[in-house]
Parts: sequence; C-alpha cells; structure tokens
Amino acid sequence: MKLQDDNVTLLDVRDIFDALIEMHPEASTYLGPDANIVKDPSFEEACVLVLANKTAQLAVEQEQMLDLFRSKSA
Repeated sequence: MKLQDDNVTLLDVRDIFDALIEMHPEASTYLGPDANIVKDPSFEEACVLVLANKTAQLAVEQEQMLDLFRSKSA
C-alpha cells in the first residue's frame, strides 16, 4: 500500500501508523498524532473522526474548523 495513493485516506494512514506504534512504541515520536510533523493535531483528529463516522465525538472547536469544508447542501 502506498501512503500517498489517491485511494488512501487520512483515516487509513492513521490506522497504519497506530498499528506500527503498537508494534514499535518508539515510533510514536515520529508517527503519533501529536508528532512534530503534524501541523495541527486537533484538525487531524477532527478529520479522522469524520472519516470514521464519529462526528458526535467532535469538540466544538473541531466542528468550527471543519465548517469551511461543509457542503452547502448538508
């Protein structure tokens, strides 16, 4: 699986990284949801929650972040 494939979602990548971290906890520094490479951990978490159909778990701040992406027909 290529991480940058058009069919791979952020949720897919988060699942892969979490599995790797479970096998190799030291990888958390580089692959964890709060790793330095993650520009906005709260935004990433919000996207993952939406992709996992867990929008009820979104914080108000996260809902506001995602408002720009909301479909006008929704």
